[in-house]
Amino acid sequence: MAPAATKALCALARRVRSFSNSHIALKPLCAAVPSERSVKVAVVGLGYVGLPLAAAVAATGANVVGIDIDPEKVESVNAGRSPLRGHEPGLDDLVREQVAKGRLRASMDPKTASSADVVAVCVETPIDPATHDPSYKALKVAIAEVGPHLKSGALVSIESTLAPGTMDGFVRPALERASRRTVGRDLHLVHCPERLTAGKLLHHLTELPRVLGANDRPALRKGLAFYARFVKAEIHPTDWTTAEVVKTAENAYWDVQIAFANEVALISEELGVDAYRVRELVNTCPYRMMLIPGAGVGGHCIPKDPWLLVSPAVQTKPELIPTAREVNDFMPRRMARLVEEALAAAGRKIKGARVAVLGFAYRENTDDTRNTPAKPMIQELRRRGADVAIHDPFARSERGYAVLRDVKAALRGADCVAIVTAHDAYRTLDLKTLRRGMRHHAIVDGRNVYAGPDIVKMGFVYRGIGKGQF
Repeated sequence: MAPAATKALCALARRVRSFSNSHIALKPLCAAVPSERSVKVAVVGLGYVGLPLAAAVAATGANVVGIDIDPEKVESVNAGRSPLRGHEPGLDDLVREQVAKGRLRASMDPKTASSADVVAVCVETPIDPATHDPSYKALKVAIAEVGPHLKSGALVSIESTLAPGTMDGFVRPALERASRRTVGRDLHLVHCPERLTAGKLLHHLTELPRVLGANDRPALRKGLAFYARFVKAEIHPTDWTTAEVVKTAENAYWDVQIAFANEVALISEELGVDAYRVRELVNTCPYRMMLIPGAGVGGHCIPKDPWLLVSPAVQTKPELIPTAREVNDFMPRRMARLVEEALAAAGRKIKGARVAVLGFAYRENTDDTRNTPAKPMIQELRRRGADVAIHDPFARSERGYAVLRDVKAALRGADCVAIVTAHDAYRTLDLKTLRRGMRHHAIVDGRNVYAGPDIVKMGFVYRGIGKGQF
């Protein structure tokens, strides 16, 4: 973008932020945007990003249709139910309320986007597990399916996380081909990457600042008008590529920080000290914020966004970010090794042992299993000859991973318990009662759910990430 254009965009954003009520500020700037109650919005993808977005926008008075290829999601939304399990404060009620008011509906037909003033694309953008290259299959399909039905003047916002350069190198040409319209003249295109975390979807959607990438003034006008409807925090304007770098960099930053905590935990295990106490004391020093170590990093963003960030780097040879990925990817294997060590201390070989894995979701109190560290850990346990039972109060079974709902059934006859996810339900387990149904008595704690000395007093062998032997 030319310096003059960038300056104009920033001046526009400052003008918007000078008002205490951004809705009032935006109305005179966005005469081409339909009024608050007449705007029509299509949200492509009704997952952890699209569903809360659709419900929140509908709550502003907009007419919203959510488009998804999953008939179960569509049926659930149209019945006024959130298809997401786990604890998502306010989301179930908001979906039910907006469907009842006729503001929100779901469809499998991309033609329902034909009357939309705004189309938000919220589909997954994973990486190839072998090469770590971006995989935009879902994004390609979404653009190809919805593009032909876009009306002139529509705003298209890509909320999916992208490798730097993707908006300019892929999204714009793909959108122009599919729609047979020109971006910047017939269509307006922005990149406003989501900043959501499972378990806090609505709160993060409405309360966190957003970065809005736009390469021209009309797109910025429309983008600000749309996001100011429901975002209560500041909206920061920039260009497409900067927005792409910001999103991937913020998750790569977190990944590096977690890797540091995990490496300190591994050192602490070797030295026989408690990494969680180390963390507590490190953080008494000003300007230090050591994160919490654990059994591994999961979720849709952190395990893949660092790879998206480094993927376009040709002259630069990134080392820190890929190394952090290696450290975090190692933690599930370390968990499996701790299980083997705990079993040996309890007088049992891992081959043929029954291991109860508690937690299949990557994040506590949610059903989100995307890139869960439970999978590589389970694979490693099976490779070592263990018989694995999986329990989770929220997550669903997947091919090769049968998830039990009854924790007693999962622990019955178990030789070892391995805690991968810190669901609240695991903090209140009656371990003395459950112990009686186990064959051997070992616990491996990947999330610091229990105090080691207390568990040992109950007659268990205890091992944990970042902890010495008790």
